Amino acid sequence: MTESSPWRERLLALCAPALLLLVAVVHLFLVESRGLSPWKGGGFGMFSTVDSPSARFLRVYLVDGESEVQVRLPDRMKELGYDVRVLPTHDALEGLATRVANGTWVPERLASAVTRYQALLAEGVEPSPGDSDVGRVDFMGVRLLRMLEAGEPPPPLGRAHVFQRVRVELWAFRFESSSSRLVATRMAEASASVPP
Repeated sequence: MTESSPWRERLLALCAPALLLLVAVVHLFLVESRGLSPWKGGGFGMFSTVDSPSARFLRVYLVDGESEVQVRLPDRMKELGYDVRVLPTHDALEGLATRVANGTWVPERLASAVTRYQALLAEGVEPSPGDSDVGRVDFMGVRLLRMLEAGEPPPPLGRAHVFQRVRVELWAFRFESSSSRLVATRMAEASASVPP
């Protein structure tokens, strides 16, 4: 059995605290310079702030001239959206906006529960989007759009929503001590043009 020297034992004893200090310094740097959520990358600020990834949210707009329509981020982009909320770089926001701009957006067609139930009884299958307008839910002029899924057939001519660019905004809740309430503030935004 070999004995270790005293200097080697001291060096090994200092490795763990030095590594912890390095992680803390990198974490603080990323939080301050890159907008990393204090809950991630080491989590050294997780209990000192409300700024967790779940307190950050994205707003996505399809813009056509002066008009814009807010849309929901498609499910297949949720993971990318989460990454943008955790570490919001301009490139990541712009990449998300580009992916949204590359999609084809069509009106969302929602069937009422009665219509869906009647279709299940009659055919044993749910109606597909774009079926009969009978029994459709009326949202009083609010435009609901969805991005076509991969492999879904293109919409008939004139059915796709036309827009020129996409704007993605990252918002976060902050605690306002003067009023003792949470306030949403815009952290960053990026946009991308629709490809020709």
